[in-house]
Amino acid sequence: MLGRLAALTFAATLVGCSGNGVPLPEPRAEAVAPRQELANQVLLRAAGADWPEMAALAIERGADVDAREGATGRTPLMLATQIGAVDIAAMLIVVGANTEATTNEGWTALVFAAAADRAEIVPVLVAGGANTERREARFGYTPLMMAALLGHIDTLAALMDGGADLDVRAPTDGATPMLLAAAGPSGGAPLAVAELAVRGAAVDRPRDDGLTPLMAATAVDNGGVVSLLLSEGADPNRRAVDGQTALGIAARRGRVALVDMLLDAGADPNRRSIDDEPPLVLAARYGQAAVAGRLLVGGANVDGVAERTGRTALIVAADRGDAEMVALLLASGASADMVDRDGRTASNVAEAARADHIVRMIEAALTQRPPL
Repeated sequence: MLGRLAALTFAATLVGCSGNGVPLPEPRAEAVAPRQELANQVLLRAAGADWPEMAALAIERGADVDAREGATGRTPLMLATQIGAVDIAAMLIVVGANTEATTNEGWTALVFAAAADRAEIVPVLVAGGANTERREARFGYTPLMMAALLGHIDTLAALMDGGADLDVRAPTDGATPMLLAAAGPSGGAPLAVAELAVRGAAVDRPRDDGLTPLMAATAVDNGGVVSLLLSEGADPNRRAVDGQTALGIAARRGRVALVDMLLDAGADPNRRSIDDEPPLVLAARYGQAAVAGRLLVGGANVDGVAERTGRTALIVAADRGDAEMVALLLASGASADMVDRDGRTASNVAEAARADHIVRMIEAALTQRPPL
């Protein structure tokens, strides 16, 4: 592949000559527009195929360096960026390509670099005047946010080297690069989070709805990210606007390993989460017996109540007919006499649900317990 200067030199040798060295006639005025359109198409194809010699020839023949594909609105610079054609990108910038041109979706060349993980082309674009904070139109993400979401570590680092804002927020929901990295589907998420943390990005900054990176990582069951965020000082007891906590999310989704991790990091096993329910009640509501066991060992109040309904984990489990959960709670000393806001005990709700086996379990447990 020719270097940038070599490609430009090659283009310069073509002035006034055809491909076989025969002088070209001066074009007639009416032929200028069709000829330029042909040169534009050649340039677009050359940029998308990493063919610097042909790109240089097209530019020499009068191609518009900011020509656009009809369907997508991509420019030669964007096409070169997508495939990592550094020499062509550099050549286009030298001859005046607009680094801030956008597609119909508001994508710049730098957004394409972030999405395609073309770290090697980021410094070329930034040096050519590309704005690291220019957002794409759909979600309002900057290139750094895009790289963080996709777990593109090298591109993430290159953008930060170029001065990208580490804690920029999405205009739609206030998400930060750290939160996007923590919630990302890529296997590179832990490394992306680590890279951001090392550079000084805030590990606990929430979205507008109060969701933190730790909650997001818990929701997608990314133990590596959860562990990393906790080691960087993320607060396991923060609550989102709707009340949910990282522990509450882990409890209702059956994330046993994450429950252990959060408890070890100081998460309060009795702090109410979504719907003002303690984690143990959430575990009972979603049938997560293994999680309930971990919570009880970690200090959860077996008779903790949901603020809105007044229900304990035992009442919830009895209503669901969950024999495994009921047995665990009774063995842990759960009170069968407590009532919810409707005045019903666990036996009452079990009877209403026609869960006769649960009623028998509760009665048997009561007869075996010593009198107070």
